[in-house]
Amino acid sequence: EFGGGDRSMLGPRFIARIEGRRLLLCTTPTVGALYGERFGLSLRNHAASLESLTIDVDEASKTIQTLAELCERIRAAGIGRRDILVALGGGVIGDVVRMAASMVRRGVAHVCIPTTFVGQIDAALGVKAAVNFNGSKSFLGAFHAPEAVWIDPDLLATLPADRLRDGFAEALKVAIVRDADLFATIERHGPSLIASGFGDDQPMGE
Repeated sequence: EFGGGDRSMLGPRFIARIEGRRLLLCTTPTVGALYGERFGLSLRNHAASLESLTIDVDEASKTIQTLAELCERIRAAGIGRRDILVALGGGVIGDVVRMAASMVRRGVAHVCIPTTFVGQIDAALGVKAAVNFNGSKSFLGAFHAPEAVWIDPDLLATLPADRLRDGFAEALKVAIVRDADLFATIERHGPSLIASGFGDDQPMGE
């Protein structure tokens, strides 16, 4: 579901997925400091209960050990088959949470609130998850689709320009393969959207 601007709180289709269920919100220190309270409050208003978990993970530490530690914390939280893991952050936290969701109790539900451009147009929308193993990138993986994804362009305002360029690189791949109009749109509006953190020309950004 798509939000932003005056629709910055969670939308009705997303809420319908979490309503009355127990949630475990998983995020990273930086994202938690920026958005943990805001989304924690919104989620808590609709969930049966909400616990929060901060995981200090990056691409290098996206390993089977980190995954095992997350699964142990999920076990300690008493997450059951009806409960939901919530991934709030970029592609790394999304990968680790999705992998854990695919494994715990032979599969529990998860939802995503991506806070990076790559996450919003690619990582959070897919079904793939993976962690590194013995020096091999993304060697262990699974396919486990999220129940819902909340896309909010307003979250991109805190990203540095380089991270926004990463997202445009992913969008360009799609445009080159099959969407000439998208290519022209990126060519014309990409620089200003990067410079403003999607703050300028909001309709075009959306």
